[in-house]
Formats: sequence, C-alpha cells, structure tokens
Amino acid sequence: MQLVGTLREGAYTVNMNRQGRKFWPTVSKLVRVEPNHALAFRTLTNYSTWEFEISSEATGSILTERRLVPKDGTSWVSKTIVEHLLGGEDSFDEEMVDGMQTTLREWAVSRPVRMASRNSSASCRCKGSGRIHPRV
Repeated sequence: MQLVGTLREGAYTVNMNRQGRKFWPTVSKLVRVEPNHALAFRTLTNYSTWEFEISSEATGSILTERRLVPKDGTSWVSKTIVEHLLGGEDSFDEEMVDGMQTTLREWAVSRPVRMASRNSSASCRCKGSGRIHPRV
C-alpha cells in the first residue's frame, strides 16, 4: 500500500495484490483515520472496505482486521475477475482469510499487540467478522 499525499480521510492509496504469479494493482480511498485507533480504506475497484482497529483491554491491546462488502456484493468487474482468473469466490475468500491471518500473525510477532479471535474470519487470536466479506 502506497499512500498518495498525506494520511487523512479522503486520501488515496495504490496497492499491489498478488495470487501466486499473478499481480494486479488496485486503488483505495481512506474512509476512516483515527490515529492510534483505526484505519479503514475502500477499494474502488470492488467496493470492499478493509478496517484495522486497535483497542485496549486489561491484558494489552487487540488488533481487529475486517473486510466488509456491501449487501449487493462487489462490482461486476471484480466478480468476473474472481470467477474467471482467481479461482472462484469460495477459493478467493479462503485466500483472503489466509492473508488476514498472515497479516495479523506478522503483527503479533513484530509488535506487542495481543490478537483475539472472533467468528470465522481469522484465527491466531485476531479479530475478524463473520464471513470474509460479511454483507453490511
């Protein structure tokens, strides 16, 4: 993720995604910036919103990662690419969960943040919500 400009709501990022040997760029817009608490960005090509939140509890901090998709799903372009080039929705969802777990595991190893699990989106004591893309 490469931030374009300053860190603020409304700023844009350029992101590189990969699946095996396949790489593709996406552009996102920051929709929530709360220093030391939360960051969320909406991917403009598929309408999903990624959220990261840090909250405190008696034994330390909890990092929560979510990927949210509107009730009517992702864009037709995204659906078509996922279906025909990225292995289909179920496989892609599993990869998203695996990616979330990897991200949160790496944070747990490199930073003093305790992870907590919620629902099926991720394990390793990280929070996730519902399916990989619960309808909001």
